[in-house]
Amino acid sequence: MKIIKSYILLAIRHSFVSIICGTTELCLFLLFFSMMDIKLAYSYILSFMTAFFLGLFGHSYLTFSLGKVAMRNLIFFLFQCIIVFFVGYFLVNFFISINLVPSLSKILQLTITFFLNLIFGKIFTFRNA
Repeated sequence: MKIIKSYILLAIRHSFVSIICGTTELCLFLLFFSMMDIKLAYSYILSFMTAFFLGLFGHSYLTFSLGKVAMRNLIFFLFQCIIVFFVGYFLVNFFISINLVPSLSKILQLTITFFLNLIFGKIFTFRNA
């Protein structure tokens, strides 16, 4: 029962940080892509990179309570972000190509990559060395 409770608390903390990162990424993406007519790839990269830095510090300090950003965590987080970057770009590009509106496309992409990040972060990225 204690293990289940710890995973539930982890999911809540991860959700809190991810909501902040995801909202930031969504707002910036819509600002760049829909309002400023910046190309999809550039809009995605700019919004993703901002969320990357928020996520690194937020998950290090709040989600996984490491108290620091260790080099090991940074390397694994970079690897995690590269994977999520390409998966996320593929998803948002696919959703837009089937004529979903950009906001719904981005929300669906963020939802799918949230679960990928939660699993990868727990297993590899934010373990205490």
